[in-house]
Amino acid sequence: GDLSSPRDFAILARHLIEKTDVLKYRSVRRRSFGQGVRPANRVIDMVNHNHLLGKVEGVDGLKTGFTNAAGFCLTSTAERNGRRIIVVSMGGTDKNARDLAVAELIRRGFAALASLPPPPPPITGQDQGPSPFAAAPTQPAPTPKPDAKAGATDEPMIKLNLPRR
Repeated sequence: GDLSSPRDFAILARHLIEKTDVLKYRSVRRRSFGQGVRPANRVIDMVNHNHLLGKVEGVDGLKTGFTNAAGFCLTSTAERNGRRIIVVSMGGTDKNARDLAVAELIRRGFAALASLPPPPPPITGQDQGPSPFAAAPTQPAPTPKPDAKAGATDEPMIKLNLPRR
């Protein structure tokens, strides 16, 4: 079968945000398609299953999902004060637990960002400069110092281990 990791979904979400207008559609809680164009009985009413929209500050998308193998999943993105984070949760036992876990990770993510200097102001004009989501240049992994703890990195990471069903 298909196998995807939370990292895969985070990379895909970043690409969609940078290269498309996905948030135009995924940031609304409810939308009717075909209104005024189709007969009333043929209008399609889309209801967004991301229950964090409008409830958690800054949340503006992105994708919910469920499969028996993966459980309840949510890739959520939020922006506050010019900073954006992407949170991916897989393996939730139910949608409420998934939503609570993602809301907590968003809270913790922005709390961690609060200790960093503010982002530079946006560039105006034709040259928008590099994307705030641009990947860092690929460099060889640094050789650990002998006194470094095994597995320690300078990159902060928030993990959530949800029980599998």
